[in-house]
Amino acid sequence: MKSSVSPLSLILDHLHISAVDLAAGIHVDPSLISRWRNKNRKFNSSSAHYSNTLNFILDQDERINYQNIAIFLMDYMPEAAITNREEAYKALDLWMSGHFSVSPYETLPPSVDNANVADVGIIKGERQKKEALLYALDTTLMLPERKHLYLMFDDSTDRILEQESFYIPWIQRLHEIIKKGHEISFIYSSDFFRSCIVDLDNFLSLCFSPNFHAYYMPKGAIPAFDLCILEDVLALTNFTPSIGDKKTTLYSFTHPDIVRRLQLQYENQLNSCELLVNHDDKKIRQVAITLKGIQHMGQKLSVYDSTPFVFPIRPENFQKILVYNGFSAPEIEAIMMRYLTFIYHPCLSSNFNDCQFLLNMDGIFDALDQYQCIFLPKLLSNKDIVIPKTLYYLYLKEIFDYVSNPESSEINVEIAMVTDSCTGLPRDTTVYAVDNLCAYINTYSTPNEAKHLLFTNPFVAADAYRYLENLRIGLPEENKNMTQLLLILNQMFEKVPSGAAGSDSG
Repeated sequence: MKSSVSPLSLILDHLHISAVDLAAGIHVDPSLISRWRNKNRKFNSSSAHYSNTLNFILDQDERINYQNIAIFLMDYMPEAAITNREEAYKALDLWMSGHFSVSPYETLPPSVDNANVADVGIIKGERQKKEALLYALDTTLMLPERKHLYLMFDDSTDRILEQESFYIPWIQRLHEIIKKGHEISFIYSSDFFRSCIVDLDNFLSLCFSPNFHAYYMPKGAIPAFDLCILEDVLALTNFTPSIGDKKTTLYSFTHPDIVRRLQLQYENQLNSCELLVNHDDKKIRQVAITLKGIQHMGQKLSVYDSTPFVFPIRPENFQKILVYNGFSAPEIEAIMMRYLTFIYHPCLSSNFNDCQFLLNMDGIFDALDQYQCIFLPKLLSNKDIVIPKTLYYLYLKEIFDYVSNPESSEINVEIAMVTDSCTGLPRDTTVYAVDNLCAYINTYSTPNEAKHLLFTNPFVAADAYRYLENLRIGLPEENKNMTQLLLILNQMFEKVPSGAAGSDSG
């Protein structure tokens, strides 16, 4: 390993910017970036691409007001204040000029197994990441005074938390922290929700604890990344979100100045968030009252959407789609478990005979006309599931087979073909839709008079399937928060397709 590292190389590594990405951004050959990084070619203000390079680096950190760059330069420029792009550019220019000493890799704080006990630790690999996260929770529990724990994670941590062997000790510790009176702030996002529905009872129990503050960061806001901060004690972060299956390095800090700066960064993230739970929302209370009364009112649950993906096709056919997408055997097994749990098995249940599917045939054929393939939203997998036209017909064939001869099917639900206008839908229907973060209700009658509950998005209803039986037979006291089911689900999924919005006439 070289004894000297270029300033450009260090800042690119810190921000997880690859040579290929930088080369594409400033329109040069990647080999030139490599020569700059390795000091085989000078990179300074006289270089033709110098200004473009600095601006490209700043662009990568602009969304969080250049705080990643500020943290990186703290040791070298402790007096520098970076609050805007101009200040960030000047600081970066000084850094690139070599006016500050650059430590060789050998003199940087070492990477150790228990990285959290070092002032700066480098945590690599899934095992060390699990240990570091549990260490942060255990440290919180050992503190005599009450502290605030700040949590936000990206898709890579979501995948780890889906593992039961890690999820159980993780959720147990969170409950213990709450019971001891510590405060927890948790930012959820579209990149972090699958692990929440592994055990919705536990998730709801946390959300309704008075010292657990749940927030939701909408899609399109600042991307979520790993940020775990124990007030004034330690911080864990990867600085930038993981991309795809790429594993990012997790850094741990115990220096109080760095911990406070990261805490400030977390608080800035909250400016892009909304409360996940709003106990005073009248609409939410109306949803809760309506859901709670399902078993007493003889209502029918209807599910409407412009795609057929809510329909429970045979597992062997759904597996063909996964094989087409090139998923590995373990991935197929995990996705099939979700498919069977959320969509297929509930539709075979004898307790599910009050559900009706309203399939919008206009939307189905429009999709076939306009697209060569369909992307299945990421309820079942963190990766895209592509459904080409050849396999899209699997859905259509099973739907029409069922409609032609429903008695021969094992599916225990009613299916109706409708158009965008929802022709034939009874007027005494309460409509639940999802519009980004807020559930809204078009009520043509009071909940007590409504005979139908219409969910306009199958990927909200899909998770409701799992708990519908509990709702119908009456909830045990310890599960009373399940009556707020829609409150949580509406924050987790994307905006309703425009086709579904047409259902408000019903």
